[in-house]
Amino acid sequence: MSKISKAARVARMSQTQKDLALCRASLRGDAAVVRILLAAGADAHTDNDYAIRAAITLGHDEVVRELQAAMEATRG
Repeated sequence: MSKISKAARVARMSQTQKDLALCRASLRGDAAVVRILLAAGADAHTDNDYAIRAAITLGHDEVVRELQAAMEATRG
């Protein structure tokens, strides 16, 4: 699936679906999907910061960096 069609699909998702997809992408270490989901409004803090905790535990460093950047941006 191309990046454009992934982004179009994400645009039709509910907030809950985006957040769940973010957690799943973090578990897989899929930084490209994590970036798309965060850009579409997925909540980096969903489920008690599950996505970043999973990425740290599994050693997905690029995903961790993406999530940290999103968290810092929302810290205000």
